[in-house]
Amino acid sequence: MELQQLRYFREVAEREHVTRAAENLFVSQSAISRGVTQLEEELGVPLFYRQGRAVVLSPYGRSFLEHVTRALSILESGKRLLSEQTGKESGTVSLGFLHSLGIEMVPGLIKEYRRKHPRIQFTLLVQRSGEMLMKELVAGSIDLCLSVPGMFG
Repeated sequence: MELQQLRYFREVAEREHVTRAAENLFVSQSAISRGVTQLEEELGVPLFYRQGRAVVLSPYGRSFLEHVTRALSILESGKRLLSEQTGKESGTVSLGFLHSLGIEMVPGLIKEYRRKHPRIQFTLLVQRSGEMLMKELVAGSIDLCLSVPGMFG
């Protein structure tokens, strides 16, 4: 089991689409497919059900995703700790936000933050539902969530 396979699996699970996962990770669709297939073979269970171009997590995949999300989060945390100890602030922040905030607010915030912290990268995740963003934040699949007051009750 390789770290890259776990990243591919998580991305496909989040996007429910191999091609979109590949685009988001800037790798080929075949690399994603091959990595996920190898992971499934090693685990001995199907992680996804294929439905045309879309994929849906199998029950095994849902269970495994929780562990993969935690493991990748722990590893990223360790990487951040080492960066802090060496004084080299770097890493990637996974940012989820409502589509309506992405036109002006998000680009401005990122630009300002990166001016102060140039080695920080962002992975952007736009969701239609504030509730879904909150679930992803709690699950650890995103690091930061931007919403509007009163969105969650």
